[in-house]
Amino acid sequence: MRSVSPTILAAAKAPTATPYVELAYADRWGNVDNHRYERHYADQVDQNIQATVAADGSLLRLRYGEPGSARQYARVPNPTPAAAFGGWQGLGSAGAAETLAASPGPYVLLLSDDGAGTLTHRESPDYGLSWPTRAAVPAHDGAPPLAAAYKDPDNFTVFYRAAGGNTLRARKWARALGWQPAVSHPTAFGQIAHLTAIWAFDRYLVVVAGKDPANRPILGWTTFDLNGGGIWGGLYPLEQADPGSTLEFKYPRLTLADTVRLTYVLSFGGVLTLLQRNVYPPVGFTAGRWRAPALLLPQGQAGTAPGSYGAAIAGLSGGRVWACAAGGVWSAPQAAFLTVPFADILSFDYTQDPEGGRLTATLRNGHGAYSGLQPGGQLQVYLGYVTAAGAEKVTAAPPTYWLTAVRPGPGTLTLVAEGYAVLLKATQLTFSLQYPAGSASARQILDAMGGLAGFEIGSAAGSDSSTRWYPGLRVLPGQSLYPAWRALAGGLREALRPDGPGVLAVAWEAADPVVLGIGPGDWPLLAGEYADLSADPDWAWAVSETAVAQRLAGVGPAGGVFFRPASAYDPGRSPAALADLAEALAGRGARSARQDRVVVRPHPGLEVGDVVEINDPAARVSGRRGRVLSLRVKYGSGRYEQELHLGGVG
Repeated sequence: MRSVSPTILAAAKAPTATPYVELAYADRWGNVDNHRYERHYADQVDQNIQATVAADGSLLRLRYGEPGSARQYARVPNPTPAAAFGGWQGLGSAGAAETLAASPGPYVLLLSDDGAGTLTHRESPDYGLSWPTRAAVPAHDGAPPLAAAYKDPDNFTVFYRAAGGNTLRARKWARALGWQPAVSHPTAFGQIAHLTAIWAFDRYLVVVAGKDPANRPILGWTTFDLNGGGIWGGLYPLEQADPGSTLEFKYPRLTLADTVRLTYVLSFGGVLTLLQRNVYPPVGFTAGRWRAPALLLPQGQAGTAPGSYGAAIAGLSGGRVWACAAGGVWSAPQAAFLTVPFADILSFDYTQDPEGGRLTATLRNGHGAYSGLQPGGQLQVYLGYVTAAGAEKVTAAPPTYWLTAVRPGPGTLTLVAEGYAVLLKATQLTFSLQYPAGSASARQILDAMGGLAGFEIGSAAGSDSSTRWYPGLRVLPGQSLYPAWRALAGGLREALRPDGPGVLAVAWEAADPVVLGIGPGDWPLLAGEYADLSADPDWAWAVSETAVAQRLAGVGPAGGVFFRPASAYDPGRSPAALADLAEALAGRGARSARQDRVVVRPHPGLEVGDVVEINDPAARVSGRRGRVLSLRVKYGSGRYEQELHLGGVG
C-alpha cells in the first residue's frame, strides 16, 4: 500500500468527503521521451556525418566523403528551426576516418586518421569557432575506425583499432599530462568496422560495429575508465546475426541528450534502415536497460533512410533535440509535460490489475489546452481529497498508462490508455531474443524483456523464485514480447504487478498482514457481494525428470475432496524451482476460491495485491480477508467510487 497522509485519510472518511484528482501527461513511451522531428534543411549530398552540440549551444557539423575529398564544416550558433543551415566551409582534406567531439567547456576536438598510420588532431578553444593548425599524435599505433569523447574540459580519450589487427584500443589525453599509453580491450574481434563513444555518467561508453571471431555480424557495447581507473569493461552484444550473414551494422553514433541515444544503420538485402536505441533511466546503463530498436527519421512511406551514412543525434540546444545527416537537419522539441487540473477532468474510469489495466478519461477542452496530446504519451493518475490543509493527492508510484487513442469531441477530449502490458505488446524486435535452457535465470530474462519494452522491475522482500528457475526462451523477429512475458510470469511463485511506470515482483503469502479494514468504524463500505467457490486448482503436482513437488490450495482440511488438480511438467527445473512451481499453482487455486466484489470510497493508497478485511453487518460478513486482484476507480456525474475485486489471500 502506498503511504497516505493522515489529513487525506481523515477527509476521505468524512460524510462530506470532497474528491480531488489530477492527471499528469508526459510525451514519453517506456521511460524515454518521444522526439517528434521536423526537417529544416535538405540538400543532395550523401556523405559521412559527424555532429555535436558545443557547450555554448552551437550546432557543429562535419561532413566528408572518400579520403582526400573536401572536409566541410558548419557551425550554427543558437540554432532554431528558422536558422540557415547551408553555410558550409572548407576545412582541408578528409582522411580515412574523422571524428568530432565537444567538451563540457569551450573546447571542441577534431581528429583525422589518414589510414596510413598517422593520426592528427586539432582543438578549437572557442566552441568550434576557430581551429588551430593540426598536430600529429605521437607514437600512434592504430588504424581506422576512430572515435573520441571528452570526460571533462581537460581530458578526452581516443578509441581506435590497433594497426594490423582487430584489437580495440583506448588512449587517454590530459591537458596537464599529454598523451598516455594505449590500453587494449581484452576481447577478441573478427572485425572492427565502426566505432562511436561518449562519456556518460561515470565512464566512457563505446559501441562497436563489426564481426566477432565466429564471423557473426555484431553491434555491441563496452565501457572504459570507470571512475578514472583506466580499465576496460566487458563486451555486451546489443544485436548479432548468424555467422556469415550479409546483414551489417553500420555508422553507429552515440550522444547524451535527455538520455543516452544510439543511432545506426541496419543494412540487409540492399535495404538501409536507420534505427535508434536508448538507455533509460538517465542515471546509468546495464545490459538490460537498452530499449528495443525504433525507426528514426524515415523518408516517405517506404521508410527509406536519409542517406547511406545514417544520421547523428547531435544533442540538446535551445530546448530542442537536433539530428543531422550530411544532407539534412531535423529538430524535435523536448518532450511536453503538463498537468491536467481537477477542474478540467469531466470523468475518468481506470482499472489496475497485474498487467497494468486500462484508463479512459474525458477532459474539458474548449480552451484547446490538450489538443496536442498524442498517442504514445504517458498518463499518470493522482488520487486525493480536499482536506483541512487544502487539495491533497498521493504522488508515490501513481497508476501509470500509455495513450493508445485520443478522441476529440465538442469541447472535450477523451483519452484511452493501457498499462505496462501495452509496452510488451508493442515491442517486436528486429532480431531473435534467445536464451538456451540453463543459460539465464527467469529474473534475468524478465529484466532484459522489461528493458527492451521500456520499464524496470523492482523486487519486494521474499520474491526470489525467479532467481532459481533457468528456463529456455526464444522470441523470433517480428514476434511480440507479450506472450513470452506471460509464459514466464505464469511459472513464478511471486506475482508481478504495476508499480508506477514500472513493475514490482511481490511474494503473495497466506500470512500477509491486513493493510486496510473496510466496514463500520473503518474505511467506508458502499456495497458488497461475496462468493466462496471450490479452489481451481485445489491440488498442484509439478514434476521434472528427477523430482516431484505437490501442494494443496489453502489449508486442505481432512476429509476434503480434491477433484481439480493441476499438473505441470518442466524437465529442466531444480527441486527448489519445482517446489516454487507447485506453490505458484496452489496459490492461484487459493485465490480463485473466493470471488468478492466490494465498492468503497476511493482509497488513494490501495494497490493490486494488498490484503483487506471486510466487515459487512448487512451481509453477515465479519473479518473476511481478501486479496485485491484488481481495482477500478470511477469519477464523474457526482460519483467517486472504487470497486475492489478480491480473491483468497493465499
